[in-house]
Amino acid sequence: MSKQKQSRVEALEKKQAATTRVLQELINEFNNMKTMSVGTYALLKDMPGYEEALSKLKEKTEKDVE
Repeated sequence: MSKQKQSRVEALEKKQAATTRVLQELINEFNNMKTMSVGTYALLKDMPGYEEALSKLKEKTEKDVE
């Protein structure tokens, strides 16, 4: 393999590795957000007035759909 082709391959490999690292970081961040969302939802369900607020939200959504 010529030196020019080899350096191009190495550059492409570096770009691919960088892209892989970015994607892995995005996946990790998505998982963190998912965990926080589930925890927040569990906390909200235990708060007083949750059922009433949920009913009002359902009614509002039904009116907005119509």
